[in-house]
Amino acid sequence: MSVRKVALIQARTRSNRYERKVLKEIDGFPVYVLVFERIKKSLNEVYFVIPKGDTDLKVELIKSGYPFFEGPEEDVLRRYFLASQELSLRENDIVVRATADNPLVCPGVVKKTLKKALEADYTASSFLEGFTLGIGVEAFTFKMLREADKRATSLYQREHVTPYIRENAPIKKFPEPKWYEAVPLRLTLDYFEDHLFLNLLFKLLKKNPMEVSMKDIASLWKKNPLLADYSKRLFSSAYEL
Repeated sequence: MSVRKVALIQARTRSNRYERKVLKEIDGFPVYVLVFERIKKSLNEVYFVIPKGDTDLKVELIKSGYPFFEGPEEDVLRRYFLASQELSLRENDIVVRATADNPLVCPGVVKKTLKKALEADYTASSFLEGFTLGIGVEAFTFKMLREADKRATSLYQREHVTPYIRENAPIKKFPEPKWYEAVPLRLTLDYFEDHLFLNLLFKLLKKNPMEVSMKDIASLWKKNPLLADYSKRLFSSAYEL
């Protein structure tokens, strides 16, 4: 029996750092649309997992025709488990965790992560594994998700979904980034300053955001190495507020 691979995009409009960030636009596209469409290039099954009562986001997803599941706002681990349960996933099926504040999630990196996921209980292509911040995902088996939902007890473990899985997965394997997948830029959307930087990036790239690749971004960075410094300074100013 073949292994199902399902992406669940964590999203909500409430944010302590940058309110309603997933509904903001970058180069004319809402952030949540960019995330969904870019992941869809690598996976057939893609869903949002949103908090119950997040009416504004729910309305936008319905208008866009994007499938979603609703669950607890703060207990995001349970939100993931309930969605996976509704999808009738089996023990060895793969859950890909993506977040709706990464509008430049990279389809090639998602594919690379999925390949490793077929050999492991947990894998990731996140910043911690050397990839550019904002382009990667995590992936784990439904079996590990179910175990985490049953045994994770701390607020931190339940809010951030994967800490228990990272600590307890029997087999962990990680993909290696190519040079162009490890450029020193912030490609995530946590602060208003990140929004400014991402809009600048797309203005310089002059390319449809749906089609932008990490090779495009790396090429731009090599021609404009001060972009990394600008990104860093913007983030530093935001962090100091």
